[in-house]
Amino acid sequence: MPIHAWAVTTDDGFTFQKSRHYPRVGLVTSFTSGDSGHGALGTFHALFPDSAYSGKLGLIGPSNAYGVTPNFRFLLVPRVYVLSEWAFFWRQNIHDAIYTPSVPFCQCPIESGIISFLERPGNLSNARYIGNQAGIAAAVTIDRHFTYIVAYNFFTPGKFLKETPPAVTTGFLLMFINYNF
Repeated sequence: MPIHAWAVTTDDGFTFQKSRHYPRVGLVTSFTSGDSGHGALGTFHALFPDSAYSGKLGLIGPSNAYGVTPNFRFLLVPRVYVLSEWAFFWRQNIHDAIYTPSVPFCQCPIESGIISFLERPGNLSNARYIGNQAGIAAAVTIDRHFTYIVAYNFFTPGKFLKETPPAVTTGFLLMFINYNF
């Protein structure tokens, strides 16, 4: 069976180096293929996805979706950065489903050998717009190895989710520590 899946992701921005707070304006775009179920496998499945595709909340998996995320970052005080972003998600193919991020080592449905959850079937709505997610985060550099991050994300369902209930507005607060080698 032929496989015609693809993905493209960009993370572009500009930092104003001469400005006091080093503001950065950016745009993240992610495009992943879906299929119409007519023979060829066309839904892209990432082998080791993280939640970075759809923000720290990670509700939308990197399959049959495209997202556009404008963002803004600045240095609040030395060693503390603030990042705000607003992501918008659509289905790449309106005949395919949307999926949660793939989860390794779980007992969940297997599609084409890839472990993932079918979030919503594609045949219940012709709507393309999945929803949007606003987020704000602060990153505190503790030392050269450790960074403490606190973030809040808020997801609002779009037309596709509203036409395939339940359509749930979700807020999520998270805190974690990164260790860099």
